Amino acid sequence: TVPKFPEEDFSKAVYVLTQERLHWFLVNEKLKIDMLIVDEAQQVEHGHRGILTEEKLIEVIENNSDVKMIFASPFTKNPEILFEGLPNINNKQYDKVNKDYIAVNQNLLFVTSESGSTKKWKIDLISNIGQIELLKFEFNEPIQEAKRLVKVIERLSNDNGGNLIYQYKPAYTENEALKLFNVIQEEIITDNEKINELIKLVQDTIHPNYNLVQVLRKRIAFHYGNMPLIIRQEIEKLFAQGEIKYIFCTSTLLEGVNLPAKNIFIRKPKRSTNIEMSQTDFWNLAGRAGRLGKEFQGNIICIDVHKWNEEPSIKNKKNEIKRATTVVNEHFDEFLEFIENNTPRKVLALNMVYEYAFNFYYTKWIDNKLDLVLAEETKKEILEHKFSQIHKNITLPKDLLKKHTGISPIAQQELYDFFRSQKRYRNLIPDDIHSDNAVDSFHDIVLHIDEYLSGDPKVLALYHASLIVKWVRGYKLSYIIKDSIKYWKKNDPKKKRDTIIRDVMRDIEEFARFKFAKYSSCYMDLLKLVLIEKKQEYLLEEVPDLTMWLEFGVSEKTQLSFIELGLSRNTAILLSEYCPSAEMTRQACKEWLKEQDLESYELSVILIDEIKQKAL
Repeated sequence: TVPKFPEEDFSKAVYVLTQERLHWFLVNEKLKIDMLIVDEAQQVEHGHRGILTEEKLIEVIENNSDVKMIFASPFTKNPEILFEGLPNINNKQYDKVNKDYIAVNQNLLFVTSESGSTKKWKIDLISNIGQIELLKFEFNEPIQEAKRLVKVIERLSNDNGGNLIYQYKPAYTENEALKLFNVIQEEIITDNEKINELIKLVQDTIHPNYNLVQVLRKRIAFHYGNMPLIIRQEIEKLFAQGEIKYIFCTSTLLEGVNLPAKNIFIRKPKRSTNIEMSQTDFWNLAGRAGRLGKEFQGNIICIDVHKWNEEPSIKNKKNEIKRATTVVNEHFDEFLEFIENNTPRKVLALNMVYEYAFNFYYTKWIDNKLDLVLAEETKKEILEHKFSQIHKNITLPKDLLKKHTGISPIAQQELYDFFRSQKRYRNLIPDDIHSDNAVDSFHDIVLHIDEYLSGDPKVLALYHASLIVKWVRGYKLSYIIKDSIKYWKKNDPKKKRDTIIRDVMRDIEEFARFKFAKYSSCYMDLLKLVLIEKKQEYLLEEVPDLTMWLEFGVSEKTQLSFIELGLSRNTAILLSEYCPSAEMTRQACKEWLKEQDLESYELSVILIDEIKQKAL
């Protein structure tokens, strides 16, 4: 959940955070960190999030001199790089531990059609002594390209479940799941209580005709990051129990979810449309095949490997990682050009890594610590000269620039200057989220953010404003989706229902909960600064805590309190309808729940289980 310091007085606490949430946690809460465990530490090489990871590691060490740190990184040749550039590292004890064994047996299998035929196929085992042909098999008819994956799954999958199929796009997970639904001969389920409860929850939470509703009837599911958490968690649970036999998934399951599988099927090994899957990514995904205590053996089934950019190799599992800042420095001329052009918003999407690097290096330069994060003397001198020129026009406080890491100091200054040039400051503050003018008010704010901070196309501003208002008002996801389908039927009848559903879930997760939350936080902080400077303090109380509302997707205190207890947004909204007050604290919500007969409410069995496990 969103990091918020608990009301209760705990003597010990464990927080599980992404790098973005660690940043906001460090900004908003001052506490001592005794130990930091960095899982999937190889992410330090991945673009702007890699830079943010490096920045937060440095900050944690600077503010907690005796902190213990553990980095876990699979299949890494050079884990020692994770220590480089950390403060005072030479005065600390550290070591690397290389572990080459895997606790379960994993069979790497190549499945290919024979030359000149799509009916005849073979399976090869890839071992340390070479490629060994295991067997040949044959289909009754030629297999067209579009059905290759599902036909192989039908033939080679485990009848008892545990089949995980990787796809790199959410749309592909749905399309392939539908194909498999039509290919396999299994009976449609009508009497499985757990599956039926999940189907009802999907219909109520997302849409009655969402593709997941259909495929679940043959024990098939798909899973990607923008789906509601409560749905994803139930899919994972039923898969682990063997109720769901097949999951088509994106890289959401590549990292972070401990979901053992008997078979993992991979046909097109990409991370995204433009990014190929590295050996590290491949073996990280393959690590889901078999898990100690669950599955003692797993199969990694690679289809049409001859079409892959790089064949997976048992002998070359380990990958050399490279810090994102190192990659930026390797493209230093491009990075410098981005800064010299005043970090233009129009090209921001292509230069996000440069945006984060600029803020990182600039704020370190302000602290006289640039030499700690940039070793090359020539590049350091160039940046120092450039930053000294830029600094003449930057009047914003250092702490504010640091708080909004990943946003160009130049862009922040330009928005601040715009605010100072205005005459009517009330127009810059959003109206009450429940007012009739809310959408128009947020439309203006989205336009300002698009122009000065995010660089998003202004043509989407009204749609984004409407989405934000519905989300923060606490409207059900299913309502927002139905409303969007109605809109597109009028404006673009060719747009498919399934695409609209995916787009709404993507826009909520990636725009409302992340992107707009990030930029609107900067907007509000700059506005507060100007209000104080212009002696308009009486308006400060009208500036909302928008970041928290966007993260949670609700604005009532009671709903926020339920989510703080660990409940999903959907459950929190439903429960709040029965509560005596909209201003209940977290502890009050917990006490109220203890007094309720949950069976008397019209709640899904899945939601009741969630309440019992997380909030009672």
